[in-house]
Amino acid sequence: MHKFITLYSDVIDRVLVESKKNNVLVRFDFSEQTKICDELYGSSGYFESESKCLSIAIDEKFTAEEILETFIHESCHMDQWSGDKFLWDMCQTGYDYFLKWLEKKVELQPHEINECIQNIIRLEQDCEQRSCTKIAKWNLPLNYDDYSKKSASYILSYYEMGKRRQWLRGSQKIEVYSKAPLINNIDLTKGVPVLLQQMFDEHLYAPTIINN
Repeated sequence: MHKFITLYSDVIDRVLVESKKNNVLVRFDFSEQTKICDELYGSSGYFESESKCLSIAIDEKFTAEEILETFIHESCHMDQWSGDKFLWDMCQTGYDYFLKWLEKKVELQPHEINECIQNIIRLEQDCEQRSCTKIAKWNLPLNYDDYSKKSASYILSYYEMGKRRQWLRGSQKIEVYSKAPLINNIDLTKGVPVLLQQMFDEHLYAPTIINN
């Protein structure tokens, strides 16, 4: 059994209480990636409102704390969906179109791509702020500044995905996120900070497509 499950059983139980209230299935996928059935790319976790499923990848390559970060993040997506459906529905539509565009299933105009990215960032920034609040409120053993910078790096990487038309990984590497601002200091009018952009150019990469 992975240390995440034994070390953070109390956190799991707290999230399960909320998931049961909203009829959401919490699933642990014991592999490097978990994915929604029709997506090309896997991820470390997701919350999917249509199927009401919160899924987390659990593998020995991840530390218990790395899985905890993902679990908290996805639980906050569930909180968004259950508590602010207007924000969730509006921004999730932008995410769905953006993902289909990345996978070359649809074509979008430049202004439509930008609108999708802005909606995604709005949703993810709200989620990460909720995550930071939950980390502090639940007194979780995660470094607040590191988590905040990782979050900002991840959010801002959507600009790079829009430029390359590729799903990208690597924003969570320490050499990358160390150049990111804190989540509350993101200035969307200025885009990606210069030093962070340099790290994106050097370290972001397209993941391998996995089969179901």
